[in-house]
Amino acid sequence: MATEPEHVLSVRDLRTEFHTENGIFPAVRDVSLDVYRGRQVGIVGESGSGKSALALSILGLVRPPGRIMSGQVLLNGRDLCLLKETQLNSVRGREVSLIFQDPMTALDPVKTIGKQICEGILHHNRGTSRREARRRAIHLLEDVEVPAAAQRMNSYPHEFSGGMRQRVMIAIAIANEPDLIIADEPTTALDVTTQAQVLDIFESLVRSRGTAVILITHNLGIVAEFCDEVRVMYAGRIVESADTRTLFRNPVHPYTESLLRSVPRPDQAHDGKLFSIAGLPPSLARLPAGCSFEPRCIAGRGKPLCQESRPKTTSVGEVHASHLAECHFARERHEAQS
Repeated sequence: MATEPEHVLSVRDLRTEFHTENGIFPAVRDVSLDVYRGRQVGIVGESGSGKSALALSILGLVRPPGRIMSGQVLLNGRDLCLLKETQLNSVRGREVSLIFQDPMTALDPVKTIGKQICEGILHHNRGTSRREARRRAIHLLEDVEVPAAAQRMNSYPHEFSGGMRQRVMIAIAIANEPDLIIADEPTTALDVTTQAQVLDIFESLVRSRGTAVILITHNLGIVAEFCDEVRVMYAGRIVESADTRTLFRNPVHPYTESLLRSVPRPDQAHDGKLFSIAGLPPSLARLPAGCSFEPRCIAGRGKPLCQESRPKTTSVGEVHASHLAECHFARERHEAQS
């Protein structure tokens, strides 16, 4: 008898707002998300869609003027929204880790690489000696393929290339074998070759450990190669969810379809012009009354239903209702593709 996959993270109706002089900006609007052990979930969308705000909300790192207004963030069944800061500090780095977009700003420039890796090991493993922590840190650098790992322990971040600094960030993230790693645009600052090398190392490490991953990126190519599932965000909402194969072959939401059309493909002929989505994302302080994507939507623009009524999340999948889309015409679009 097949066993049910084990939940690592369950986000339920999470809402995060930023209260400013210019109004209230709901960066995360009643988002629900499940991540299972050993699965890699990609979160994609344009800048300002709420991807990073969601990551910070999960980790309890939202700072004023932002605050979590409602919802739950269940990590291994425990609601992180109910924990105090001191309790969260014991969770971050041990049960969940974050890899930042720019390792140069995330790493401390006045501390050696070795000291920064050892700090996390010592903080979460009371009773571990400094010698043991150093030995563990060297092994971690070897795991992420930093050459001459023992010698590079004494190096400072500025002495590493961008790709090597990102490898150090991965080493820090996996140091305590967390159940969940959130990687926020981890390869944006890297060239294509280094990007591929870093992702190969990351994928090998997380899959060998059964770690769950949330990968936040605007690069759909990385998602197609690395992720098992995809969540598409727009204006603070998840507007489409599916396994990666399904979403790339049969996108239902017009926004998802537009994102995929924006990526040049060598196997498709074109007239030299690249497709781009018309218009700009809406201001979160002045969201449309109906569908947030309606002003830019090729399929629904101008339709009264789309202008006046916010669409509900609809299941269009045939297996475990795993394909969801927030569109009034999701089922019709799905049937047209079948």
